[in-house]
Amino acid sequence: EFRRVLFRAVGVSALGGVTDELKDAALASARGESVFAARCGELTQRHIEAAAGVAEGAELEALGRHIEDRFEALRKVLEGISLVRECSLRTLDKVLSVGERLSSPIMSAALRRRGVNAEPRDASELITADPPFGAGRVDSQLIYENIRPCPAGHPATQVATGVLASKTGSAPG
Repeated sequence: EFRRVLFRAVGVSALGGVTDELKDAALASARGESVFAARCGELTQRHIEAAAGVAEGAELEALGRHIEDRFEALRKVLEGISLVRECSLRTLDKVLSVGERLSSPIMSAALRRRGVNAEPRDASELITADPPFGAGRVDSQLIYENIRPCPAGHPATQVATGVLASKTGSAPG
């Protein structure tokens, strides 16, 4: 049975250079360097400035809180990496995902400002992969099964994180 499904989606990546900065912060933390607070502060400010360029009022306040919360959680992860002096591939994936997870709501706000009905979407809700982390294999059939229930003619453009996936058989994380 063939059904035409109109489901608009846009994939986003992290702001320019952010993924490299996050990787550097994770690796520095694994060496025991206490860089996490400064790095998170700088990246928080950069993302809030980006948000301020596309949102205002209550939307900017909510987006700012979301950004601060994400970077506070990241700071704790980096601090944990520093304490154990180790960064597994799974933990590195979690650190690297922060940039994309923040670009999605920022880009959604930018599109709404231009009159496009848009909402952020975490791609890990739709895409699953088998570990090992850092090089997971994506199951295309499972992706199709996850996307298929999305309502035809969904009114909002989904601004999805780029290459994020959750572990097959697990909740997104």
